[in-house]
Amino acid sequence: MLDHPHHELRQGHPQPASGPLGLRMKNAHGQFNEHVSPRLRQISNAVSVSWGDRTTPEDGWKVTHYSIQAYYREEHSCEPSVVRTSEDVDALIDDLATGPEFENLAVLHSSEREALPSGFPDHEFMVGADGRRQVGVLSFVAEKNFVSLGSSVSEGGTVTYFVSENPTEFPATAEIPLAVVRQAAQEFLSSGGQRPTCVQWQEPEVW
Repeated sequence: MLDHPHHELRQGHPQPASGPLGLRMKNAHGQFNEHVSPRLRQISNAVSVSWGDRTTPEDGWKVTHYSIQAYYREEHSCEPSVVRTSEDVDALIDDLATGPEFENLAVLHSSEREALPSGFPDHEFMVGADGRRQVGVLSFVAEKNFVSLGSSVSEGGTVTYFVSENPTEFPATAEIPLAVVRQAAQEFLSSGGQRPTCVQWQEPEVW
C-alpha cells in the first residue's frame, strides 16, 4: 500500500503544517519548533532518510510507474506505506475514512518529484477523510500553501484531522465531498505529484 509525512521546504518558502493552525514543523534554520511532538520528529527524520535512499525499482515496475509515500500511522515513522496503483489509492482513502478517528489524515509525497538539497521532498500533499460525514480535506504545499475550497459558507471556524494522533487544523471551508478527495488523490498519483486540478483551492491567510 503506501508511504510518508512532514519535512522542510525550500528556504524562504512556507513550511508544511503539522499542528494547530499556523504552526509548522521546523523553523527557517531547519530546527524543530517547540510544539512538535517526539513522534512527529521521528517521522520527519524518517522522511529525509527514505527520500534520500530512493532507488530504481527492480520488482517489475517500470521506471515511469509513479508511486507515493504516505504516513498516517505511528508505524509509518519506521516503514512508510507505498501507493503505486489506483487500487492502492482507494485502499488508502478507505483506510482513513473507516479507521481510527485519530488516524484520518495522511501526508503524501510523490517519488517523481526532485528532493531538496537537504534530502527532504520539495512538496507535501495532505489528505484527510471523515467517513462518518462523507467529507474530507486537502492541502498542497510547495512554493505556496493551498487548502481545498468547499461549498461551505461558514465564516471562520476550523476542523481538525489527525496524523498518527497529532492534530492538524484546517479552515472549515476546506471540507469537500469525500468522492472529490478520492479523485484528487488519484490525480496526485497519476500526475507524478502535481497539485490536483479537479479541486478548487484557496490560500488561507493563516495556516
